[in-house]
Amino acid sequence: MQTTARLTKMLSHHLQRASFAALAVLATSAIWPTAASAAETVVLRYGIFRGSLPMADLSRFAETGEQSDQLKRYLRLADQEPADLQRILNSQIDANQRGFDLVMSSPAGDALLGELSRYIYSSKRDDKAALRTALNSSTADDQQVSLVELLENYPNQKVDINVRRAVSTYQQIASIQSQVDGVLEGGLGQLLQQIDSR
Repeated sequence: MQTTARLTKMLSHHLQRASFAALAVLATSAIWPTAASAAETVVLRYGIFRGSLPMADLSRFAETGEQSDQLKRYLRLADQEPADLQRILNSQIDANQRGFDLVMSSPAGDALLGELSRYIYSSKRDDKAALRTALNSSTADDQQVSLVELLENYPNQKVDINVRRAVSTYQQIASIQSQVDGVLEGGLGQLLQQIDSR
């Protein structure tokens, strides 16, 4: 009888925890939309200039160099060379998942996310969490992230980017990431692999 009561109590406890977990997942998905409802509009800011365009136009430009009429006008008004913007959008950061997680969970990574969230942001409050989500989504498939992927995966329908400042911070993240990857390729990486295999 005692065993049955204990099992019932344990089962009840686990069901309660599962209910809380399911509730947390639902709440999170309500706050941060899925990738299917990721950024649809991007607002480019260059100093005092501000122009908004569909994310699909920016993605197409990054991939093919093809400029929509709206993007051509914005680049001209911002005095921005198209080839430079395309290079910036496609610039890749290698993101070994373990190294990337170490960087993003460190105080330096958190500070860089905070800095980057000042230049890539939305009307929502927690832009650092949104950036972390976008970075994780971007690195999931190929362990690389580009600025255009980050914008595409931003978990809000509209995202603003101060292009010049965001690029500078993005390059700092790339620099720190490459240093961490270098350390992970050495003895620390081997040690972590041994721990993982246990």
